[in-house]
Amino acid sequence: MKRILLLTAMITTMAIHVQAQLGIGVELGFNASDYNIETNNKQKQTDMKFGGRLGGFVDYAFANHFYFQPGIYHVTNGYKSNLANGYEQYTISTVEIPLNIVYKTGFFENSTFFVGVGPFLGYNRDGEYYIQSGSIISKKDLDFGKWPIDDIRKLDLGGGANIGYQNETGFFLRARAQMGLLNLVPGKNRTSSMESVGYCLSVGYIFYTKNKMGKTKMRKGYKPIIKVKDRIKVEDDRPENRVQ
Repeated sequence: MKRILLLTAMITTMAIHVQAQLGIGVELGFNASDYNIETNNKQKQTDMKFGGRLGGFVDYAFANHFYFQPGIYHVTNGYKSNLANGYEQYTISTVEIPLNIVYKTGFFENSTFFVGVGPFLGYNRDGEYYIQSGSIISKKDLDFGKWPIDDIRKLDLGGGANIGYQNETGFFLRARAQMGLLNLVPGKNRTSSMESVGYCLSVGYIFYTKNKMGKTKMRKGYKPIIKVKDRIKVEDDRPENRVQ
């Protein structure tokens, strides 16, 4: 876990030193997760578990319309499965680090649509197993690790895509979908497989860096916007329009 946090800090620091013209975003979302589970070539029937997604990211413009968005989030994952006389439920707290490349259609200080793709790294830090069968209710803490006695592996790795809208102030809406690529079942001789799936709807705000005059800096690759009244002033100041 310390290595993951250190890696995120290094990426953020590098982006800040490379160019000061960037944004820092905060994001809060509604998360729906599930797991594709298969045992002896038989698919387990599961239902989605709903939770939250909270975190932040760096919004760094490295080319025209293109941004690098590394982030770190706390996400509530899990799934629910019906039993003959009840149900079982897994609740998993995960730290996720997405590394997205985002394309934005608009220019600075204008509303814009965006779409992004990239890998993510997940760290399953803790969780709980809950089961209700008839009048019997039981729960226990999950064990995370690579050994057969553990319940779920700690590390997850996968890819995701997102799409959204951002207005001129920095406020944005985002929809995200992702899928894990690693088998989360512990042990070497595994006859089962378990891959994560997640969907999220979120809102957030990006705080952009400002210069000494308190104005937001122009980011690399953006065209300046000249308002109509300013254009009239420029045209009136031409030599041929001056009163002799």
